[in-house]
Amino acid sequence: MKGIEDCKKLKFEKYSGKLLQCVAEKNILQDIRQSLDTTFKRKHLTTRKDLQNIKRDFGITLPIKGYVLQNDETSVCAWVHKMESQKDNPVLFYKRQEDPHAVIDQEDFMLVLKTNFQKCIMYRLGADRIYVDSTHGISNYNFELVTVLVIDEYEEGIPVAFCISSSVNTVILTLFFQCIKNTLSSSINSKIFMSDDAVMF
Repeated sequence: MKGIEDCKKLKFEKYSGKLLQCVAEKNILQDIRQSLDTTFKRKHLTTRKDLQNIKRDFGITLPIKGYVLQNDETSVCAWVHKMESQKDNPVLFYKRQEDPHAVIDQEDFMLVLKTNFQKCIMYRLGADRIYVDSTHGISNYNFELVTVLVIDEYEEGIPVAFCISSSVNTVILTLFFQCIKNTLSSSINSKIFMSDDAVMF
């Protein structure tokens, strides 16, 4: 039963992402029909009523400007799904609470963001100084924001990667730094590395 529920959840998130992007219902239904090959599946019976139910369940409303998801978790999930189709997808890692993971606790949330522009800036300035800063209480959920920064010629900090998580510990930070490393084609040997005065750093 859990596998069936997971499949339904993924399908709903996919369609809610399209609805969030203001894709017309008729176009979504047309895409579903055109995906039919030799294997007939339940999704090919999707109707306009199904899409309206998804709107209701995901809290999608249409205010003055664009679509808004009333549920924060669903909104983030739909945004991540939307970013997957972008050329410069800033999402390096995403884990929802209650989703199983090999090293992160199941109840933890984690989102890692880094754009191509930030990668270029890190290459350009990272050889001098790299800072890691952790900010607490950034939302009502008591999540933490970990930011990696480099310093420009005007002594201003420029963020080059973000990690939003429900907790910050050695496991979370190791995965965060590994995500950053995976985006780099060559190593950056910084002269100075500074971080918060906390045991996990």
